[in-house]
Amino acid sequence: AASGREFTMDAIATLKRSATEAIGKHELPRALVLLNEALDLAPDDRALWTNRAYVHELRKAPADALSDARRAIELDPGFSKAHLRLGRALVALGRTDEAYSALASAVERWPQDYALAEALSAAGAAS
Repeated sequence: AASGREFTMDAIATLKRSATEAIGKHELPRALVLLNEALDLAPDDRALWTNRAYVHELRKAPADALSDARRAIELDPGFSKAHLRLGRALVALGRTDEAYSALASAVERWPQDYALAEALSAAGAAS
């Protein structure tokens, strides 16, 4: 018999997969519900916070995206995707100097991350 922990891990994986599919179909309210459910089960999962930040970004809710990106960075400062979400949220909030600074240090740390370099370039153009 599967332990409660295994069941929970399976449920989280299923919710995460379903949320990714919903994002792909641009079903953002559904993706949000699924990610919220997953976060209830796994509040320390950096990828879930980062994915939800992305959904907020797509929903044009940058303050929510910023909050979720910050939580992901608290959980794992070495997760480059969380820094990307943070920078994009700051740009969307009009805080371009802050965004540029955050993204520049992220690009320095992960020079091979094309998405970070692209976001830095966009932040530079916006400031």
